[in-house]
Amino acid sequence: GFDLADYFMGAWEQQFLQNSAAPYAGHQTYWGFYGQDSWRLTPKLTVNYGLRYEYWSPWLVPRNTTASFNYATGNIQYALKNPLDYLSSQYCYGSCAPINPGVPRESYRNGNKDFEPRFGIAYQVTTNTTFRAAFGQYDDDNINMVLFTQTQDGVAPFFLRDETYQINSQAVPTGFMNGSFPAPAPGSIPQPTDNPPDAFRFVARYLPTPTVYQWSASVQRRLGSSWSLETNYVGSHTIHQLQYVDVNSPALPQGALADATLQERRPYP
Repeated sequence: GFDLADYFMGAWEQQFLQNSAAPYAGHQTYWGFYGQDSWRLTPKLTVNYGLRYEYWSPWLVPRNTTASFNYATGNIQYALKNPLDYLSSQYCYGSCAPINPGVPRESYRNGNKDFEPRFGIAYQVTTNTTFRAAFGQYDDDNINMVLFTQTQDGVAPFFLRDETYQINSQAVPTGFMNGSFPAPAPGSIPQPTDNPPDAFRFVARYLPTPTVYQWSASVQRRLGSSWSLETNYVGSHTIHQLQYVDVNSPALPQGALADATLQERRPYP
């Protein structure tokens, strides 16, 4: 059946089993510095300014059970030269095993130029009226999410996820997606099914720092001895938020690909 259609019919159910032989135990380093000052330029004008710097290191997984994706070859790229070393006491269960050169132990790199300026002014227009405006940049590189940890080491042989989509309570065909990673031969690495090929999650090799730009302006007016009126405007713009992206999404069946099959229209068939 078509699972999306079944979902909209209210006859969809998902069940999954997750199994990890190396529980996630990531850790990271944080540095933060800031300086700020306030300068009264004139009796009516005050300026506030500051600069902050933050650095959150990538999450380090002691047993090096991480993987990324090689866009040139279309293959999984492991931090460990032999991914099965994470089960070997000889190699400290992965923590002292040989690492692939040129592959980050954490499977990714993040931004390290997170300078965050702040600026504000306060101007007394009249005895009863004040104008204020401010701008600030705020960065958030503290990635600590359940979904992120399951993605950083979310490939075989470190992490297996078997999913079953099934249809209930409706007279429609049933659809199953299971057996994603069949049992491997002893001493070998589980591989996804070949027909159809199974998908997996990975962290991009470079993660820019999620950043929020915020600015504001306000006018405050005193009305007599007991009342005041204030009008504010606040704006913000956010970039580099984390999201899942399907890097193997097929192109539309048009032009030169009009007669191509679904798999033939994928970047990695």
